[in-house]
Amino acid sequence: MNDIEDAFGITEQTETSAVETSREQQLTELHQVKADALATVRPLKDLTVETHGLKRVTEGRKAVVKLRTSIDKRRKMLNEEAKKWIDTVNGVAKEIGSIIEPVEMHLKHQEALHEEQQRQAAEAERVERVAVRRMTWPENAGAFFESEAGSLSALEWTSFTFERVKAENVRRQEEAQRAAECAELEELRWAKAEGDRREAELLAERRRAEAESIAELLAERNRTEAAARQVEQDRQAAEAEQTRIARIAKMWDDHEAELSATEAAIEADILPLNRPVIYSASDRMKPLVLSVSDRLTKFEELKAALRELLQMHGDVDWRGMIREALEDATA
Repeated sequence: MNDIEDAFGITEQTETSAVETSREQQLTELHQVKADALATVRPLKDLTVETHGLKRVTEGRKAVVKLRTSIDKRRKMLNEEAKKWIDTVNGVAKEIGSIIEPVEMHLKHQEALHEEQQRQAAEAERVERVAVRRMTWPENAGAFFESEAGSLSALEWTSFTFERVKAENVRRQEEAQRAAECAELEELRWAKAEGDRREAELLAERRRAEAESIAELLAERNRTEAAARQVEQDRQAAEAEQTRIARIAKMWDDHEAELSATEAAIEADILPLNRPVIYSASDRMKPLVLSVSDRLTKFEELKAALRELLQMHGDVDWRGMIREALEDATA
C-alpha cells in the first residue's frame, strides 16, 4: 500500500479501518454463534424416543433446523457483503492496472531495444574478431574453431592457438604412424594373399594334372576294354567262321556224291562231243546243236556255278537250283 501511495499519491482513508473493524466484529459474532450452537446442540445429540419421548425429539430437531437455517442465512449475508467488497477492490485494482500497464510496456520496450542494440554491437564485434583471427590462424593448427574465436579473450585465444598447434602436430604424427602401420599391414596382407593365390594355383595345377592323369587312365582302361571286347568279338567271329566253314565242309561232303552224279549225268548228256545234243527245258523240247568249244565252255561255267551254290550256307533247294542252272546252260 505504501508503494501505491508513493507512486500515485494515494492516502489511507478512514473507511478502510471502519470496514476492517466491521469485519472483525462480524467474525467475532460468528464465532459467538458457533459457541451458542455448540451449547444448544450438545444436549440434543443424546435424545432418544425411548428415553425422552417423540415430542422432545421432534422439538429438538426443529430447534436444530432453525439454528442451522439462521446460521446459513447469516453466512450468505456475510459472503454477499464480502463479494461486494472483493468486486469493489478488483474494480479499483483494474483501473489502477489500466494506468500502469501502458507505462510498463513502454519501459519494457525501451529495455528490449537497448538489449538488442547491445546484442547487435556485440555480434558485430564478435564477427570482426572472428574474421581477424581466421586470417591469422596457423595452417598447422588444424580446423578453425569459430565459436572459440568469437568468445575467448586475446590472451585465452593465444593460449588456445598454441595448444591447437601442439595437438595438431601430435595428431599428424599419429596419423602418419597409423598410415605407415596400415601400409605395412596392407603389404603383409598383399603378400599373404599373393602366397595364398600361388598356393591355390599350384593346388589347382596339381588337381588338373591329377584329373588329366585320371582321365588318361580311364581312357586307357576304356581303350583296353574296347580292345578286349574287339578281341572277344574277333574270337567269336572266328569261331562263327570256323563253324560256318565246318558246316559248309559238311554240306560239301554231303553233296559231293550228288555233284559227282550230276557231273556224270551232264557229261553223259554233253558227250560225246562229235554229235549234236538236244536239250529240253520245263518239259518243252527245244533242240539246240552246240559246237565242241561251246559245250566245254558251258560245262565249265556249270561246274563253277554248282561249286558256288554248294559254298552258300543256309537251307538251299539244291535240286531246283541245279535244274535251273542246267536249263540256263542249255538255253
